[in-house]
Amino acid sequence: MKKTNSLLLSLLLTASVAFGQDDDLWEFPERSGFVFGINIGGYFGNKGSANFYNGTATYDINDVQAQMYSIEERLFLNDQVVQQVTNLIAAEAYTIPFDSPPADMRYNPSLMVGFRLGYRFNNENGIFLDANFTRLQAADKFTLQTNLIPNPSEGTADIRLYNIIGQEERMSICLGYRAGIVINEMMNWYVEGGGTMLATRVNENYLEIEGTTFDLMIGAQFGANFLNGPNSNLTAVGFGFYGGTGVEAFFDEKYEIDLGIRMMRDQVTLGGPPNEERNLNIFQERLSNWAVFFSFSM
Repeated sequence: MKKTNSLLLSLLLTASVAFGQDDDLWEFPERSGFVFGINIGGYFGNKGSANFYNGTATYDINDVQAQMYSIEERLFLNDQVVQQVTNLIAAEAYTIPFDSPPADMRYNPSLMVGFRLGYRFNNENGIFLDANFTRLQAADKFTLQTNLIPNPSEGTADIRLYNIIGQEERMSICLGYRAGIVINEMMNWYVEGGGTMLATRVNENYLEIEGTTFDLMIGAQFGANFLNGPNSNLTAVGFGFYGGTGVEAFFDEKYEIDLGIRMMRDQVTLGGPPNEERNLNIFQERLSNWAVFFSFSM
């Protein structure tokens, strides 16, 4: 028994000495210098700008060729369009109810990817620039009423629901300062804040009726034909600010990861840059957009 106790004591002393000599394996040097990384996460667009695509044509686009059409204007554009729609819905006639456009369109959550550049003064403090790209889609339903008589159980009118969709691309750039609070020698909790630049490009706005699409951004009509789509790059830039928080962890001497959440108070502009000479009603509003992200840097 005494021999066993002596052996255990010897092992504990040996392990203690060994770990004492190798403390540098568990200590991370103070970090400083440039960092580069990649970002991936989810982007949540504020619904305040989604109604740009709701088919009321409340706002304009800055294009010399195309304009925004309402649902009713588009589906009664000419006799050929009316005939096409009646064929699709298998009815002789149709109307667009006054409350046809959706009143509360929303963006679907979207994937966000990008890169990071930064400079660390030490383990807790640094300046970081994140540039992230995302594609957003706003989708809802509009109503169309036919002249058909429905079954008594289905009501007094044949009212159908069809898709209305808007699509855009965004590049969000955040430049700011980050300050960390040490959790342990491997992890920090941090807060951050700074300025933002948001570039938004409107790509599409269309209706879907029985598998056929009808663009709402089209050009001038020439007889039975019309020009499809704008010929301008409908991109506009706005500036704002952001704040965020998260947890960052350090590995080896140069690798780091972080998981964070960020609120960006952006100026969102849709339909191209404002043009005072043309007196356009361009959508422009300051809105809060959110992102949840994971970053790997070195």
